[in-house]
Amino acid sequence: MPNRSYINALVRSLHDESQEHNVVTLRDIEPPTPKTVQWTPPTNAPAIATTPRLFPKESWPTPTYGALTSPAVRATKRKARRLTNQTKQNMQQKAPRSKPLVLAPKRRSTRTTKPTYKKSVQANASSFNTLTDPHYCLHGTAINPDTGKVAEYPELLKSSAGHEWSDANDEEMGRMCTGLRPKSHMPTGTQTLEFIHRRDVPKDKIVTYVRIVCADRPEKAQVHRVRYTLGGDKIVYLGNKTTKTADIQTIKILLNSTISTPGARFATIDLKDFYLETDLPEPEYVRIPVSVLSKKIIDLYHLHDKIHKGFVYCKVKKGMYGLPQAGKLANGDLRQYLKPHGFIPCEQTAGLWKDTTSDLMFSLVVDDFGVRYTAKSNIERLITVLQGKYKTSIDWTGSRYIGMQIDWDYENGTVDISMPGYVERALQRFTHPALTRHESSPHAWIAPVYGSCQQFATTDDSPFLDVKDQTTISEVVGTFLYYGRAINLSMLPALGTIAAQQAQPTVNTMKAVTQFLNYAASNPDAKVRFYASGMHLYIESDASYLSESKARSRAAGYHYLGPAPTDLKNITPPPRNGAISVPCKILKNVLASAA
Repeated sequence: MPNRSYINALVRSLHDESQEHNVVTLRDIEPPTPKTVQWTPPTNAPAIATTPRLFPKESWPTPTYGALTSPAVRATKRKARRLTNQTKQNMQQKAPRSKPLVLAPKRRSTRTTKPTYKKSVQANASSFNTLTDPHYCLHGTAINPDTGKVAEYPELLKSSAGHEWSDANDEEMGRMCTGLRPKSHMPTGTQTLEFIHRRDVPKDKIVTYVRIVCADRPEKAQVHRVRYTLGGDKIVYLGNKTTKTADIQTIKILLNSTISTPGARFATIDLKDFYLETDLPEPEYVRIPVSVLSKKIIDLYHLHDKIHKGFVYCKVKKGMYGLPQAGKLANGDLRQYLKPHGFIPCEQTAGLWKDTTSDLMFSLVVDDFGVRYTAKSNIERLITVLQGKYKTSIDWTGSRYIGMQIDWDYENGTVDISMPGYVERALQRFTHPALTRHESSPHAWIAPVYGSCQQFATTDDSPFLDVKDQTTISEVVGTFLYYGRAINLSMLPALGTIAAQQAQPTVNTMKAVTQFLNYAASNPDAKVRFYASGMHLYIESDASYLSESKARSRAAGYHYLGPAPTDLKNITPPPRNGAISVPCKILKNVLASAA
């Protein structure tokens, strides 16, 4: 290339003659020879003396491979390619559409690109979009029919089923207020909410927000369900908020008692608007965005003059979902109402109730009753008492309770519990891709070293995850924990290990979560079968040494019901029944040995 000093001298010599002669540009100058530069000026220009090259081309250093492929050079080339492609794209946009400009491909390699993880998940997620079992709704979420993904109310309102969700939202507002016109299917409401002006809110009260919860309920008369819940974190309530409900172990024992008691049957009772029928000692206040209210509701309740900065304000006069005191108040009212009729809670077992005049017993979880009875007249008396204050619905088959599908076989003395569709819905929520091979274990297996004198604890040196992945791990644990305690008890060790690391998760923690989800996808339809027995408790326990992080160990047990032992001094374990409880916990103390 021409020497820079030679070019500068050439430009200075031409500067004075540029007004009288033709202007000479650098493009008109031929490259110089290695030793001297021969240049022919224009015909009207004076002759210019040639300038010898200060640094001949032969003396230039030969570029090395490292200089040509250094990071700076590669970055310069990438920038040049981007500018070239951008220029071609701009030319294509400005070019006439009749003859489009053909662009060169951006990639120089002819190899097929590997799809990214996000694209592969989107391609494989379609396998979970269609769930034929009617009980997949038990996961408590709503699916957008256009995308096949879990969605909230604003997105559902824009979908192809938006008018159905809008009608469900109107019905929820009518149920909490004063109904939907006298001649509609809901002429009256519960009068839980009362629309007010913003100026009517007391200054000492904190106005909370509302969250709209949507769920697909194909087994119900109302397929699309909308519920309004209040932000309990904004409510200040100094009273007792604890409510005793039945545990999953109590319910499993009640199911065993039903199948083991001659002539016993099981039924479920659901109280409608349980929270909404309880008066609050002091009203609360909430604001609702106008964007979630239809024109029908705004016109029906004359809300045009009550809108303040895009919100309408309401006084909450009765119990409502999300209020921290709602469960305690509703449970207290129910207890006072049933006590004169002989239905009282058991003193030792929370959530278990009994009838003082018969052998009827039932478990209570919020507003769901699971009733064991031998005489139908006893449960009919309970239903009559409840209908004196609440709206009830009865399932005489007892096939569904607290999210579980219950299959009774009274003749053979067995009962199966399951949650069909729960795993598929959870995998769809986390967009877990389809499996290429079967996963048989929910967690990694560490091979024991036999004959070793010392066992050493392992450490996790993998990088930490970001906040988004940490949230995903917490959601996975929270979603599958109830399913593991109720149905698939083999998930509990893996869930316990992951939960112990979710505060500071690492890459290895995410690998453990992936293996767990693969196991769940490989075994989506777990069942637990209980056999009729003598209702005697059997316990088998064991422990594992240094199986957890930070040199910790794990203790576990298998609790089930069986027949009465014939010899207390030499107890023979009976055939295993379905487990009513599998305690599986990490020991806090570091143990010195496994002996």
